[in-house]
Amino acid sequence: MASDSNNLPPESATRRKVVFSFWAVIIVGVPLWWITTRIYRANLPLETMKQWSLGKVCSVEFPISVAVSSFDSTLDLESLIRNAQHQIDDSNEFNSHHLRLHSRPDSHESLKLEEYSVLLFPDPTLSEPTINFHDHNRTLSIWYPLSSKGALKQYISSNLLNLFSSERIIVRDILAQDTSAQNIRVLKYSSTFGVTFSLMNAEGDGLIQSWDIEDAERSYLQPLIHQLSVVSNFTVDSQIQYYTTSSFEPRSFGDHWELSIDEIPGFINSAEWTLATPISDYPSINFIVYVPSPKYRPLIIKDRSNNPVPSNAFLVPQWGGILIHNPISDSTHLSKDEMKPIFSTFISQFLSLLGVPASHSPSASSLLSPKSLDGLIRLRTAENLVSAAGTMGSLARLVRQIGNMAVPERVREDVEHSILFLEKTCWALHSSQFTLALEFSRAAHKAAEKAFFDPTMVSMLYFPNEHKYAIYTPLFGPLVFPLLTALITELKIWRANRKLKTT
Repeated sequence: MASDSNNLPPESATRRKVVFSFWAVIIVGVPLWWITTRIYRANLPLETMKQWSLGKVCSVEFPISVAVSSFDSTLDLESLIRNAQHQIDDSNEFNSHHLRLHSRPDSHESLKLEEYSVLLFPDPTLSEPTINFHDHNRTLSIWYPLSSKGALKQYISSNLLNLFSSERIIVRDILAQDTSAQNIRVLKYSSTFGVTFSLMNAEGDGLIQSWDIEDAERSYLQPLIHQLSVVSNFTVDSQIQYYTTSSFEPRSFGDHWELSIDEIPGFINSAEWTLATPISDYPSINFIVYVPSPKYRPLIIKDRSNNPVPSNAFLVPQWGGILIHNPISDSTHLSKDEMKPIFSTFISQFLSLLGVPASHSPSASSLLSPKSLDGLIRLRTAENLVSAAGTMGSLARLVRQIGNMAVPERVREDVEHSILFLEKTCWALHSSQFTLALEFSRAAHKAAEKAFFDPTMVSMLYFPNEHKYAIYTPLFGPLVFPLLTALITELKIWRANRKLKTT
């Protein structure tokens, strides 16, 4: 029996082949086009990322280990530690930052890394206790009269809580993400900072043409930078500029010129001061020695009480510091010794910008105490942990909200690395290994930022599905109607021929 197409006129048979050929191409081509143009989305642990951002995966704790030793053989040390621990726990309203007391029978036994100690000395000659904290070895020494044994738990608990009170408040604000309570001066954490020292000369004679910046930086700043290398790395450069006038003319007061604290924000002349900071991905900290024109010397900064600022300098939050230097001689060179008080001021500003607790008051050549460095490590760890977890949550919400956004495999790897290092950070914190926790939190933060700002993901945000429809509809829309009409016509002819054959 011959087929229907053999019974059709040649023109009709040809038309039917053409129509079905077009539709065959569409049926095969559309799925192929859809597969080849489909955006790849790697499977991310979205729920885990969300739970990290909500703080439900890890109970963040900063347990500080404190070893207690006594030189009184009649003292029940274990009972004292239990009572002091209970008093500390009852008085501490923020349990994520807490102290763990334990006994150390041998006072000559070496302390664990990042551990604090309390030494108890009975002294019958005293009428009241004497308490002293030694920064260099993290030791709280308490000399007490024998009649004050019953109050030892109070001495230990109150002094230890006071010792870490400011740090505890800052950690609480960071973990609660309370930006209103955080110090606006502190720079956001970075694994590397650039430090730029600039000597800015105003117009006129008596300019300082050279300075011993390399020797001064090597003597006064490098020891501190080396100590801070466990927290961040620092690169240092310097420059000299001339004819760098301020944005306004200071006010004259007879034998001197004044700059009030309220005029400070407008002092920096951004239009003419070229702060040649290196091109890099890390933030820069600027320190400027400004030498005013001879006609405006001495130029003095006054505070709101109309008293001269001793350092004659001011700090710009999250940017750097500026010191106004009034030369007392006609020398055109700034020696290393003359720069010692200048660096003393800059170091104080430098530590404030990094978030070192304000209780530390360094000289130009001093280092941070172990306690101050410990506090900075814990604060930066908390900041990195919160930032990395928050970035993970933001990325999870972004991927869920934008269905057509590409998620390459490397983003999945970065996310997994970030979560892994967040888990390691949590473990290190619970183990009181704070330096190790900082390293893990730094890696978690870096991986999270790398995943969130992946260039492939960001570029696809600008090509939504609507963009595809706008391109393909004008091209293929006009072809669909005639093809559909031809298909319907051919189907009608086919049905009519079948009815004729059945009859």
